[in-house]
Amino acid sequence: MSDTNVVQMRQNDFLVPGLLLVVYAFAVACGPALPTGRITQTWHPERSAPDRAEWDPLFLADSQFHNVTGAFIKSQSTVSALASAVAVRPSELNLLAPLVLGTALERYRASVKTHQGASVFYLGDSMNLACGSEAAKFQKTMESALPYGAGSVPWFIAPGNHDSFMSGMFNSFIPTDVELASPRFGTLVANVKHDGLSAPPNERSASGIIQPRPFYEFSWWTAESGRKFVYGTNHIEAGWPGVCAGDGPEAVPMNKLAWLAWYLQNQANQGIVLKKLGAETDQHDIEASGSIGDFSVTIKGKLHPPKSANELMNSWLSFIVQTVQLGDTAVALIDTSVGEEVGRAGVLNVRTTVGSVGTLGDEQADYLDQVLNGLVGVKRLIIAGHHPFKDLSEADQARLKKVMSDHGAITYFSAHTHAPTSKRAIAGTGLTEFNIGSTTDWPMEGGVARLSDASTPMRVFRTGSDCQLKYDRAAGPFSLKWRQACVHAPAAHKLATISESEAMSMLHSDAEWVSPKADDDCNLKVAAGSIERDMKIIERRLSNAKFKEFFLCLATQASSDQCGYGYDATCDSRLKEPLNSDLVR
Repeated sequence: MSDTNVVQMRQNDFLVPGLLLVVYAFAVACGPALPTGRITQTWHPERSAPDRAEWDPLFLADSQFHNVTGAFIKSQSTVSALASAVAVRPSELNLLAPLVLGTALERYRASVKTHQGASVFYLGDSMNLACGSEAAKFQKTMESALPYGAGSVPWFIAPGNHDSFMSGMFNSFIPTDVELASPRFGTLVANVKHDGLSAPPNERSASGIIQPRPFYEFSWWTAESGRKFVYGTNHIEAGWPGVCAGDGPEAVPMNKLAWLAWYLQNQANQGIVLKKLGAETDQHDIEASGSIGDFSVTIKGKLHPPKSANELMNSWLSFIVQTVQLGDTAVALIDTSVGEEVGRAGVLNVRTTVGSVGTLGDEQADYLDQVLNGLVGVKRLIIAGHHPFKDLSEADQARLKKVMSDHGAITYFSAHTHAPTSKRAIAGTGLTEFNIGSTTDWPMEGGVARLSDASTPMRVFRTGSDCQLKYDRAAGPFSLKWRQACVHAPAAHKLATISESEAMSMLHSDAEWVSPKADDDCNLKVAAGSIERDMKIIERRLSNAKFKEFFLCLATQASSDQCGYGYDATCDSRLKEPLNSDLVR
């Protein structure tokens, strides 16, 4: 098949003019600003170590790991960069975001040690472009900082819109020619309808334990076909498979089926037993349960196989509901990115996309009610999802209010805004909402909540570092073509080649790091290969405490630099908030 045929897509459905990008930048990349009750308390574990009877989980969100080896994408264009502080991040911040998250997890784990309530709830948007390589990098970061085994710190995710919608908004950029799109595409629909997410019986282990197929097998593109097109031609844009191009089989678009397979496998790795994975014989139900240490976990949901080879979008109706219980306290995680039409591209659909409006649906509300009815001995119940309460559809606000009222839940945790961690009352209810900030975007934070306390006190958990280094991306933020590999390759090379002495000199002075300029005319394949090599060097350098300190400082300063780009009126005041020296380290 020809390279041209490989990427026959619904191009007319995805033509995104400047207006859409501006709205995208305001409604999605930054997220809607909440009227905040800024939480100023910070966590001091060295002063008041948590009692073993308490449950003090870490809430994080919106790291938005970014695939840096792909092609052009409109959501990473000049219009978005001008409109939003965080739509197009500095190259160094994209490259070092995994370090920021990993360091935060290491700090938390070291501070809680053997505390039985140590756990992490991640409230969505681990990815930015919805690429499998982003998911793989996130998984590697979590497993490295929170290794499995005795005394492990379990982690759970409520999916966000960026986790299975391209750029957090679109699911309609799909092949029109089924047979030409991917060698596996012709059998994908039949496999999912029959087996759900399960590997077929002949591919299961000798024990017969149910397990998912590798998540990347649920994409309608293979990594090979994406690389062939993107790196083999001079096309500027190659859509979802193009922006996800990179090394390894996981370099594919991360649709909802792929996300479910990926996440459920991660839960199985932590000891949860997968019982049903959406097979036809199970009426497409998803079910899993088990214990991780002292935590009791239940997962239930519904898989929606594609209707046909040309009707894939109903797969985004799939969802899971999760409960995690410790003693008499439970957290229920919901999916606020459910819907068939919520990812339809086009100007007329902009205010109804999942980037702007969170959705649950009647079916998930029913499952949530059933799961909560099955809890035993729970006195305190917390609900958590990605979208803020006010950004849910009116129908879903009503659904969630009813479920929370019926089951006595008074607290809702959310993310999505990338704003400072805050607490607010939900208008017209007796409910309280905690909105969690981004680990990547300024002021780089999450929150530690004492769930076992009836008042649910929250303390801010900062993820950056204090340092004097100055950051300047004036030399490199704007590119006419915005090919991702070409934008990020110069910065990756500079990180991989700076000497230790120069890094330490910059770290302990008021020296300025100048972000190198992107090369519009670079060879995409060469640039991607260069990044892959340089990132391996950077990863090795992270074993050196001095380089690690320097890179974390640089990521922090690059994050604060976002205040210089975009409309966010609160950014200047956030920039003035120092990272206190006595915070969690």
